[in-house]
Amino acid sequence: MILMLNGEPVPLDQVTLSPFDRGFLYGDGLFETILVRNGRPFRLSNHLDRLRTGCRFLKIPWNTPLPAMEARTETLLRRNAVRDAVLKIQVTRGTGARGYSIVGANSPTEIMSLHPAPEPHPDLRWNLRTSSYRVMADDPLAQIKSCSKILHVLARTEAQEAGADEALLLNQHLEVAEATCANVFWIEQNTVFTPPPESGALPGITRQIALDLCTSLGCKCFEERASLDRISQSDGLFLTLTTLGIVEVGTLDNRQTGRSDLIATLRKAHSAIQENELGPV
Repeated sequence: MILMLNGEPVPLDQVTLSPFDRGFLYGDGLFETILVRNGRPFRLSNHLDRLRTGCRFLKIPWNTPLPAMEARTETLLRRNAVRDAVLKIQVTRGTGARGYSIVGANSPTEIMSLHPAPEPHPDLRWNLRTSSYRVMADDPLAQIKSCSKILHVLARTEAQEAGADEALLLNQHLEVAEATCANVFWIEQNTVFTPPPESGALPGITRQIALDLCTSLGCKCFEERASLDRISQSDGLFLTLTTLGIVEVGTLDNRQTGRSDLIATLRKAHSAIQENELGPV
């Protein structure tokens, strides 16, 4: 496997990183995950905009322009001889003096890697389990895709050990926030709802696509805070994530969820957008 390390292609077994890189020491960095089909990254500019926003928030001096990132992605795909993949871009603050201070840490580390792309599953339904771990409402760190994801790691582990596919995260007010790798939507009488970012949810790229699709389809959609009980009694429940698009939830805490034809409609519309931008699967 070939990776891109600070803009240069490097074989995986020749990649060297300092043990004092702050991404390793403190999770001091950010990442983006992007679906690639037919050699084309889906919504790369949107992902890079979020990455730059996160870097500004964390005061990491990284701002590689879109054309350079497109060229690096093209090189990475060509050198690995793949056209379908999941592209991961990670930016850390790099190395610096020991301790939390960022003084002197002025050379970010950028890593780009490719991973197998999941096969589309139109009838995929996930089992969701409510986590015992809580995210914080109104947390500014929830608005960036930070490398500090240990809470999400623990929540996903807890869910999988219970036989579920994914974990549902509530905030300290017991309001629905997000899943560990996805945003949450629910349906009530053909109206779509999703938690606002202030509930502790990352503003996902696919989340925004789903919101835009609701508008284009003439479907009402609102951001609202909600309890677990409310979404448990909804007419349908689905998740949005980069790698799989729109995924219906089949069970929540071992109870069957409602089934809504609107989920299939949104899923087909999302697939159509991807096919239009990336070509047929």
